[in-house]
Amino acid sequence: VASTAKRVATASGNHWVVVGLAICIPGTSKIYCLPIHAMLHRAGKNHKSEAMLAKEMLGDILEWFPDRKLVFLGDGAYSTKNLLGDLDPRVTYVGVMRADAALYDPIVPKQSKSKRGRKPEKGPRLPNPKEAMKKADRNRGGQGPWTWQTVKAAAYGVTRKLQVLSFQTLWPEVRGLAPILVVLVRDPRGKFQDKYLFTTDLDADLSWVISTF
Repeated sequence: VASTAKRVATASGNHWVVVGLAICIPGTSKIYCLPIHAMLHRAGKNHKSEAMLAKEMLGDILEWFPDRKLVFLGDGAYSTKNLLGDLDPRVTYVGVMRADAALYDPIVPKQSKSKRGRKPEKGPRLPNPKEAMKKADRNRGGQGPWTWQTVKAAAYGVTRKLQVLSFQTLWPEVRGLAPILVVLVRDPRGKFQDKYLFTTDLDADLSWVISTF
């Protein structure tokens, strides 16, 4: 409140990493996010990152609810190997990826048995999310892997027709050799910016990924 257009006023404060539980109120369409765990993040290289704190809290929550499967949501700060590299199989993650993420084909090309050296663990490099969207824009014929499809999904409280491009890939920097489903979203009416989403559920419905995030 002390800031003006010409002067930014800052003050010291605490930086908390909070995990909330999304609760749908019976008989209504309202969803409330109730905080169920929190940890204080301290600045500096000698302290745990936000993602590491989130991983510790997720571990606690899995112990509290041993018979439950969880859908865990996070923004780009939590798309890290520290959190997602060895994700518990009971957890489905839905989050945001970098526009320039280094992605690879999960299908490893066949090699001659006579070829020496280490066998490849991943396929060739794929376009990053931003490049993939540009490929879909140039694909006037609507054929091939880089093709927009129209999906109806609830986004920001409104059901919209959205352009979606999806494909399976590897993101070694974050998930190692575990494949993910990329869901790239564009609003043709321009109401919100392009979204680069992904999930660890390879069979997820695209509308569900969008509306869940």
